[in-house]
Amino acid sequence: MTDPDRRPPLVPSHIAWPAFIVFLLAISITMAAATFVAARSDGGVRLAEPPAATAPPR
Repeated sequence: MTDPDRRPPLVPSHIAWPAFIVFLLAISITMAAATFVAARSDGGVRLAEPPAATAPPR
């Protein structure tokens, strides 16, 4: 049941599927690296003192 008018694919499937998997892995690694860069860009955790109006009495 092959269609004689059907064109062959632009990229053969034995090349396209592994390239797709590598592309997905590269996107995952890139996003993980971007997350680490964004997490470290602000200097880390800082202790914030409460405002004087809401501070508990001493």
